[in-house]
Amino acid sequence: MNLNTLQAFRHGLYECLERAADGLFNTADALLSQPQAQSLAQLSLSPFFQRGWPSLYQALQDGRIATDKLEELFATFAPTPTAGESMLLGLDSSSIARPLSPTAADRTLVYVPNLPKDSTPVTPGWQFSAVVVLPQVPSSWTVLLSHRRIASTQTAGQVGAEQLRELVPRLGLSGGERAIVVADRSYSNAPFLRASWEVACDKLIRLAKNRVLYRPAPARTGKRGAPRPRWPALQMRCAPDARPPRSGMGRPGRERASRPGRGVGALASEASPRHRGDGDPRDAFWGG
Repeated sequence: MNLNTLQAFRHGLYECLERAADGLFNTADALLSQPQAQSLAQLSLSPFFQRGWPSLYQALQDGRIATDKLEELFATFAPTPTAGESMLLGLDSSSIARPLSPTAADRTLVYVPNLPKDSTPVTPGWQFSAVVVLPQVPSSWTVLLSHRRIASTQTAGQVGAEQLRELVPRLGLSGGERAIVVADRSYSNAPFLRASWEVACDKLIRLAKNRVLYRPAPARTGKRGAPRPRWPALQMRCAPDARPPRSGMGRPGRERASRPGRGVGALASEASPRHRGDGDPRDAFWGG
């Protein structure tokens, strides 16, 4: 990274701290340099925390951050896509369990994965909505743009739509370039799409497996009787060119389940000779 860019970002970050700025800024440096710290006391031992240890507690208790200015700073320093490429934005929600914090404000029930079957897969905690810039080359690193807590009176779609309405105009995309928002199936619902349809971005959202899409209802014909409510459901099938080619001999083989030991998504096809009564091997074909 260019040192001038890093210095400009750090100056902009300091200006977003409205109260206890020095303590919060040193805390951020300590978090970056002391990832193995298990407590606030250990975090204050970082060589980059240049103040006394009480300042760390005071910064977390009394500190104030201008979140609007912080999100604008993140959008200003977000990496721009290369020529001919679109900026990919990831939208998703995550949770932090807080079962042992009864005094924590506005806790709600959040989902907990990987529990035994006889356990209730929920626990008290907080839910957060995050918008990040996805890298052009697949990687585990992302660029955070916005991270907000979802209140118990809100949904992930409501907070996500609000984040997109505020962030996309700040990205400074030139000309007719539009960002592409990638989201999970929990966002494939009408309330989220209605709340974010004015945002100048495209959306690539995974559909739930039980989702059914219909064409618009036909125009009224003027004849007697109830009008047709809608056209038949759209059939979500693979494109014809995505199907395996047929050999021209016999019926196409049916799809088989992958066997144990084979990679995920690997083809489970094998030679399956089908013979006529005379045992002619020319009747053999590949079964999918």
